[in-house]
Amino acid sequence: MKSSLWTTPLARLPARMLIVAFALSVGVNIVALFIQIGISFPPVKSYTHLPHDHPRELPLGRLSTVNMDFHDDVEHYSLNGTQSMGWDSMFPQGNAVIYLGEASGPYQVSMWQQLQCLNHLRNIIAYGDDGSERTEHCFHYLRKALLCAADTTLEEVGTGTVLEGERETGTGEQATHTCKDWTQVYGWQTKQYMKWTAEMQQGVKQASPGQNY
Repeated sequence: MKSSLWTTPLARLPARMLIVAFALSVGVNIVALFIQIGISFPPVKSYTHLPHDHPRELPLGRLSTVNMDFHDDVEHYSLNGTQSMGWDSMFPQGNAVIYLGEASGPYQVSMWQQLQCLNHLRNIIAYGDDGSERTEHCFHYLRKALLCAADTTLEEVGTGTVLEGERETGTGEQATHTCKDWTQVYGWQTKQYMKWTAEMQQGVKQASPGQNY
């Protein structure tokens, strides 16, 4: 049998073509590596922290996730009475405001704004409408916040609360949700508050008079 039959097509290619193919392969892999690094570690953008020039989210990095079982907690978060004090204690110090950048612009994390709106609606239910435009604003704000979160956790229905017309709906209890660890946000803001200057304290009082978190 002739030896040429044992020679593969790759082996019969000129050496120069093999070198070019190898170089191209290495080049493509290097480019792909740099693209992956760029995706994983995007360049840090600088901001002036003047109006409309700030990061979209709290510069805290990726939050870890935790499992949370939804259940009613009337012991700490009732609609009214002394057991409703938990609402006021859940917000970090400084009216939940943070300062970022050399310009020291005040910001508020959306999570606290949502909870503030929920607390406002609680007060409306417990003590009556205060006649302010904030009530309607909070309905719209929470509606958009719920759609933004798009929690796709499945909850059993048909064995929960009976509504008008004998229609039953699930209570949502005993369903485990995978959530961002909100305590990381609370802890970060608490540490930042310890660094506040007197000017920052005064700035919050001027920016948000009368707000009660």
